[in-house]
Amino acid sequence: HKGGKRHNAGRYHSIKDLEIVANSGEPRPFLLNEYAHAMGNAMGNLKEYVDVFEKYPNMIGGHIWDWVDQGILQTTDDGEDWYAYGGDFGDTPNDKNFCLNGIVLPNLGVTPKTIEVKRVYQNIGFKLNNNSGSLTLSNKNQHITLDGITFFWKVLENGKIVKKGDFMINVAAGLSENYKIPFGDISIEKNKEYLFNISAKLNEKCRWAEAGYEIAFDQFILQQWIFEIDELDSKQRMHTDVSDNFVKISGDDFSFAFDIEKGVISEYKLKGKNLLQNGPQPNVWRAPTDNDGSYFPDATNKRQCNLWLDAGLKDIVSALTNFEMKNQGEANTTFVASYELRSKDKTTGFDWHIEYSVFSDGRFTMNTKVKPIGRLPDLPRLGYQLILPDEFDHFEWYGRGPHESYNDRKVGASIGKYSGSVDEQFTYYVVPQENGNKTDVRWVKLTNTNGVGLKVSGDIPLEASVHHYSTQTLTNAVHTYELVKENLTYWNIDFSQGGLGGNSCGPKPLEKYLLKPLPIQFSLKFEPIK
Repeated sequence: HKGGKRHNAGRYHSIKDLEIVANSGEPRPFLLNEYAHAMGNAMGNLKEYVDVFEKYPNMIGGHIWDWVDQGILQTTDDGEDWYAYGGDFGDTPNDKNFCLNGIVLPNLGVTPKTIEVKRVYQNIGFKLNNNSGSLTLSNKNQHITLDGITFFWKVLENGKIVKKGDFMINVAAGLSENYKIPFGDISIEKNKEYLFNISAKLNEKCRWAEAGYEIAFDQFILQQWIFEIDELDSKQRMHTDVSDNFVKISGDDFSFAFDIEKGVISEYKLKGKNLLQNGPQPNVWRAPTDNDGSYFPDATNKRQCNLWLDAGLKDIVSALTNFEMKNQGEANTTFVASYELRSKDKTTGFDWHIEYSVFSDGRFTMNTKVKPIGRLPDLPRLGYQLILPDEFDHFEWYGRGPHESYNDRKVGASIGKYSGSVDEQFTYYVVPQENGNKTDVRWVKLTNTNGVGLKVSGDIPLEASVHHYSTQTLTNAVHTYELVKENLTYWNIDFSQGGLGGNSCGPKPLEKYLLKPLPIQFSLKFEPIK
């Protein structure tokens, strides 16, 4: 107690609150009995809290609620395992899924939340000094040295390793040491991205881990990826036919059709195979996370989700309002489509403007301008969704991975090249919800077994995800056995998603991670992979 004011070591204080206490002159250590809530797709803002703990000596940390999802294993008549929670046994009253707050699953399976906590809590800090090759290593342990650890480093050029090495350095507890990385003859070329990765691994097996176990890592950008849509040019020739209902474009091995009446790309074929079932269509809805608010039909506390529903974002209707041909040629054709996206009562929505350019080698671009209309809440996402046949099942990207990441939970995911099947991008949550997102995406590809497909890049770092389930299915399902895989691939390409936060019990996303309903502009480039 100081100056008549008591600082309660309670739960879910804001970062601003902690800064006030830390600078108040309070001499006693301050511990949060809870500060992060791990329910569902959660654990946003974790790094910012730990930054405060490490900055101020009197901020000694806090507790995450909690360790493990407390679901009860069940099996359907068809032999599919699932986890039950409140109400699944006819029990009433109940707290539904509020027993599912863990950073690990009921079977102790690791989740992206687990990886984020491990990364943020690591006891070795790294700082690359002015890209000079001088690396500062800080031992945050209070009692043990860094003996028995080998540090592995590598430099990546556009995701490919161009130089690597390793070293050992024994830093005493609580101290820091510098090490000169021998970058040597690495040539930093213009228009390429260079990354420096550092990893600390155990030399020998110990009671809690095997030899080679990674206990800390970090990543630094030596030269940033250039996010721009370059000037497209092609020496090939194409034919464009414009009628009242369609713009039809054909080249050597592709065909493209835009339905003027519906305002959508109705056909995109490569070597006679139609890639698109639908889209790219504007998309502003995500399957609510537990932090967004419960989507259970009888739930009374829907929080952010309720604001989205009230604004009509879930069932927003798109209508083409204007179409204009700008250029029609043998090398490229450009046209503009304007849309109104409105809620059912038409009081909220977006004016959505797209300039399409199609090039004679099959590439096309979409330059997008969006203006919010009416009183909209912070948005779940903003971007496009494409629907392809499920044969397009190979997903590859250059961005953060390999697991899912979000704008406020991504330091545990390093930038690199990753790939896998669509199913491998699905993150299991006991209650299905938004999952599998990738952030800071430089480019992303989706192909079939023959290597045919699409590559997408942008003039900004993109977000992307793929599922064999529709967003509507993920929104409505409250148990995993309710998910029925479709013969389709749903591909989301987003300008951004809003942050995760911890608002099922704790704090909402920090202001900088909210997706505000403001005018935005971005460009996408679609390239055929033949």
